[in-house]
Amino acid sequence: KYENIYISSEVVFGCNELAHRPGEDESPAPLTWYGITKRMGELVTLSNGGLVLRLPILVNLDDHSTIFGKLLNNLQTGNVIQASKYCHSTPVTYSDAVAGITGLIDSRRYRYEKVLHLTGDRYVSIFEMFCLIAVQRGLDQALIHPLVHGPDETKLLLQYGGLRSEKIPPIQSSIYT
Repeated sequence: KYENIYISSEVVFGCNELAHRPGEDESPAPLTWYGITKRMGELVTLSNGGLVLRLPILVNLDDHSTIFGKLLNNLQTGNVIQASKYCHSTPVTYSDAVAGITGLIDSRRYRYEKVLHLTGDRYVSIFEMFCLIAVQRGLDQALIHPLVHGPDETKLLLQYGGLRSEKIPPIQSSIYT
């Protein structure tokens, strides 16, 4: 079992090409301070024999204090929402992530790995994710509008995030059920 597990993020890869999801063996190239500090934590963890566990965007639709919860609440009350068509990921819920992390800790199968990606089974933009949620929950998709980003914003966005794992099967995220 691991004595040191560092929870990291897809942001360590910066902006990927469309539909390219980096695997565990690819070299990170963070573009933001958040990504840089996450990568620094990874390097310290690896140098001390720990496990780096990278996660995609985490979603909590039931908590109205989170951005995704606020957007869903607005959609449910008949308000127009804006969602990015540029930001892509392989999102999972917090509950999905906890179950996946617990399963990894309890499993001896991955005990010699240094870096693992826990990832969702769908590669979607935030806009596509909300369209799927709207269909699944019987909400009006016409209320979901694309968020228009300024030129400076698009440079900072995690445009094409998401992760791929060669070692762990993807999670069938409960976002869409």
